[in-house]
Amino acid sequence: MTLDAPSSRRGRKTMLIVAITAVPAIVVAAAIFVAATVAVNHITSRAPFIEPPASLRLQPVLEVTQAPCADTDLLDSTGTACFRLAEGATVRQAARAVAGVDPGTGQWSIMVTLSRADAVMFAELTGRLVAEPSPRNQLAILIDGKVVSAPIILEPITGGKVQISTGSVKETALAFARQLNDE
Repeated sequence: MTLDAPSSRRGRKTMLIVAITAVPAIVVAAAIFVAATVAVNHITSRAPFIEPPASLRLQPVLEVTQAPCADTDLLDSTGTACFRLAEGATVRQAARAVAGVDPGTGQWSIMVTLSRADAVMFAELTGRLVAEPSPRNQLAILIDGKVVSAPIILEPITGGKVQISTGSVKETALAFARQLNDE
């Protein structure tokens, strides 16, 4: 029996050594598994849209006057017209923003493709403005709080795309597109 006792102690000692070395290995493996699972879930659950770092707002026009502006009005990009605006909506996600020359006008513009939710909001908003008298049928497009365009809405825009005219300045169009694309 005395021969079995040291052998039994050696077995327990070996088991203890195996357990002590196995526990950290199991903890590390579990941590790697959790990190990989979180990373895969994060990548696969992301929507194919980007969050625009620039604030893109769409607001109905209530009144247009000549500059100088009252405190409650916003000056347009040319510095000549003042817009009093109603509450509108902020574009939450832009799928893409591309700057280019509009072949119809020869002017630089930005084509913004909206997310599905923003496209629905835009269609509803433009649909309401169609029936309004001038200037209430205009929709001010603001980037970072500045009116860059205020087109007259002739019909509901349902395609989920917004074309923002920036005039003849190429750098302005490219800069706005980069901002909206977070580049």
